[in-house]
Amino acid sequence: MKAGFQGRLFRLFLVFSIVPIIIITLIGYYLTTESEMFRPDSPSDPSQIAEYHSNILFDRLESALVETASSQMASPGFPDFVFLSDTDGTEAIKTHHRLSPDLAGRIVEAGRAKSRGFVVLNNTLCQFVVRPIDSTRFIYGGIIHDEAYGALLEMIHRGTAAQNVSRRLRSEYLLFLSLLFIIVSGASILGAWYLSSRLSRRLARPLQQLSKASQKIAAGEFQQQIQRTGDGEVASLIDSFNHMARRLDDTTRRLAQTERVAAWRQVARRFAHELRNPLQPLLVSLYRIEKQLADTDAYDQIYEPLKAASEEVKHLRQLAERFSHLAKLPPPKLGVVDLTALLASISNLYREQLEERDFIVVAPPSGLVVNSDLAYLREALHNLVQNAIDATSKGQRVELRLAAGDDRALIIVSDGGVGMKSDVMAQASLPYYTTKEKGTGLGLAIVEKSIAELGGQLRVESSPDEGTTVTLEIPIR
Repeated sequence: MKAGFQGRLFRLFLVFSIVPIIIITLIGYYLTTESEMFRPDSPSDPSQIAEYHSNILFDRLESALVETASSQMASPGFPDFVFLSDTDGTEAIKTHHRLSPDLAGRIVEAGRAKSRGFVVLNNTLCQFVVRPIDSTRFIYGGIIHDEAYGALLEMIHRGTAAQNVSRRLRSEYLLFLSLLFIIVSGASILGAWYLSSRLSRRLARPLQQLSKASQKIAAGEFQQQIQRTGDGEVASLIDSFNHMARRLDDTTRRLAQTERVAAWRQVARRFAHELRNPLQPLLVSLYRIEKQLADTDAYDQIYEPLKAASEEVKHLRQLAERFSHLAKLPPPKLGVVDLTALLASISNLYREQLEERDFIVVAPPSGLVVNSDLAYLREALHNLVQNAIDATSKGQRVELRLAAGDDRALIIVSDGGVGMKSDVMAQASLPYYTTKEKGTGLGLAIVEKSIAELGGQLRVESSPDEGTTVTLEIPIR
């Protein structure tokens, strides 16, 4: 299985991060093996020479004591002193140097512990050897060294002691360095791992997001936007992808609208025929009612409702005439439309029907003017408000909202009613598709067609039991 892009980046960064670790390891190896301080002692160590010379003297003293013990006579000139010692005291056999009682006592005391060695008293260095004669008597012999030789031996012994300490410290030093470089190497490896992982994720994340978003677009989910990260070519690539996705989503929506409009045209003639026939009699009846009540006290109360009803009937007749023309809406008749006034007119018309709902109208205080078709917009709002009434019950929210975008006006109709499931919402704009018992399935199709003719867009958001929000995006020309 081939590694992903992030995995390859991670391994690349890790390889480069290991280089300083190798350098640290080589330095540690050099310090532990090539240090002059801790190299093994050379064969010409002065302490070894001194020890060799002392052993020769000890051997000569041993020979002299053996000869003296057998003949009770010491060889002339060597050693410097020879004496016997027992439980009663000491007896000198030969001496070239006068031994003080203290020095002789020190020699006897040292001889009880070891058969050969050195005794120092008052800057006098004495080298001695002791041999037993019988169970109670011992013979001692030795050499009295001068002060220069003693100082030399002391210096050699100090150097030897320092070397012994160095030998003992060598293992501790090597252990310390080993632990130190193991810790440093381990920390470096962990740091390299962390930094490599972080850098690889940071560099690979935008490409992974692009890959996932591209797969979703290929599956038909065009509403994909990637958060802009990084800089340079990566940021430019993300911007281009987001722009492409927006254009593709917009184009797809328009194509979908076009397909739905093509289906909607099939029912346009029937809709126009069914709508136009009763409109003229209805308009005549409203005119007669107005004439008959013109001189009565009830005229002032019914004037506004009659006027609104007459305007709506005229509007429906105009719409029916448009539908009857080649079974499609004619090109919109653009003109100046005050959207604030339009919302106020629609809200007044439906205020009595919405009296038991939580009806809210939100519009900017100053008029929001667009260059559009008033008949198209009125028809769209009638359908959307009626849908909101049908979807809600007493006390539920119905809201009309008007807002201005950068280059578009937004008319938002939302409700807190039953809402729609995703499968229902996907087909809500198709002609003749309805979930109502007495619905025709033409309302949202007409709205979508009208807004498409005006160069705008229809957006629907809905969730079951949470309500529906329909947004009309109207270009501001």
